[in-house]
Amino acid sequence: MNREDRIRKRMSYRRWKRFLDFLNTNPSKAEILRRIHDLIDLELRGYGYATHSMYAKESLEQLIKDEGLEQEPQDEIMKALDDFYHDIDEVMKKHGFEDIAQAHDNGSMVRHFYNKKLDVLIIIEEQQMPDGEILEGFGITIKQ
Repeated sequence: MNREDRIRKRMSYRRWKRFLDFLNTNPSKAEILRRIHDLIDLELRGYGYATHSMYAKESLEQLIKDEGLEQEPQDEIMKALDDFYHDIDEVMKKHGFEDIAQAHDNGSMVRHFYNKKLDVLIIIEEQQMPDGEILEGFGITIKQ
């Protein structure tokens, strides 16, 4: 077995490979920082004590909050969609989306919400049932 094959069998090589695979999923900065914390804490036991680990995680979360790293486009879109069923108008406005168009067609309504900052359009189809109930989110399309 040559040296390169031996290197590829090392735990450290596999750890770096997993991290690279994770980076290839296009994670947010906040997700990358959290993954580094977990690597130091869980795999390398770098903090030594549970209390030190807790302080490090708490500090990291405060930094993420202070720097606004949770406000990356994919995070904002997912937050908006997670809140979707509560009150569509209020929620979309809260997340910076403006209701720019509505169209009615055979008992259904199509709504267009646009976020100028993110340059994202979300199209939501609402279907009205025979009993009058409206099924929001019958179809959702995200265009970026």
